[in-house]
Amino acid sequence: MEPVAASRLLVPSTTGVAFDDEYSRLRWNAGSALLTRRLGYGVLLAVAFCLLVVVAGALHDRHVLAVGVLVGLALAGFVRQMLRAAAGRRVVWRLCSRLPWREVPAEVFRAGREGVVSVSLDGRTVQFDLRLRNGAASIGEQGRVWLCGPDERGRVLIRVAGATGGHRARTRREPLAEPVVSRRSGGGTAPVVLAVALLCLAVGAAALVPGWRRNSLVAMVTGDVLVFVGLVLLFAVVRFAMLRASRKLANAPRQTCSTFRLLSWSPGRLLRGPLTGELELPGGTWRIEARKAPLDLVANVRAGATVWVAGTAGRVAIGVAGDPRLVAAKMSRTR
Repeated sequence: MEPVAASRLLVPSTTGVAFDDEYSRLRWNAGSALLTRRLGYGVLLAVAFCLLVVVAGALHDRHVLAVGVLVGLALAGFVRQMLRAAAGRRVVWRLCSRLPWREVPAEVFRAGREGVVSVSLDGRTVQFDLRLRNGAASIGEQGRVWLCGPDERGRVLIRVAGATGGHRARTRREPLAEPVVSRRSGGGTAPVVLAVALLCLAVGAAALVPGWRRNSLVAMVTGDVLVFVGLVLLFAVVRFAMLRASRKLANAPRQTCSTFRLLSWSPGRLLRGPLTGELELPGGTWRIEARKAPLDLVANVRAGATVWVAGTAGRVAIGVAGDPRLVAAKMSRTR
């Protein structure tokens, strides 16, 4: 991907506190709406779990109780995710409501799930633990990030040029002595995880079906647990496969357009919505229609970032230079 001048990428506002930035506020409001919806789903799961337990106790039916165990496992995982999200939003609120964004030089020491970023802060070098997936390339090209923090506990929000959201990070207690090679994240373990997921599903089904017929509570609960674990692992494998496919698509032949005119964009859930625009390519003007264009893409287009297209006509992928994430779109010639 070709480097792009910093002025061509979206940058946060550095006046006032972090929440004074337009996109920080949009992200916060969208997160609040999403958390409210998820809370409603959690209440429904809790009600279903309680009803199943009451019915199983009243009817002395082990089959109903086995279904209740499966719903209870889903509820436990859901509650865990909700608590993590609430704790993360609490940290973001405390930082953004008191501190501004400030631009600092940065260097990537390690990318991946155990990423480390080194920044020059107030005349000294500080390292932060940060999961770097999409932002590592941009930091390497720009050599800078925006910080909100750190607070008295070493917590900080890091925002990369071209992104509208910040990443929570924490000051590293033991700094690395020298940069290290980026670690691989998930590529070598995906086949193993897939095999374990399929094994859990097979063994769980083998225990669940006979246990259901024999009315054995132990067998049904064991099957429930194994099936639940298998589904969770299978979801992780599918998610990694989609990420890998996106990275391969990013390396496909692409054309960089000279201008992109945004015609319309309506944000929906998760700040994604239908986008319509026109771009100039060699040979004429083309119309772009994307069903789920994210806020990051729209914000960068409004800031004047270069838009490039992977593919030719028909189904293509569009993105902005400096951000490896792609958006599926439909391209047709207008004139």
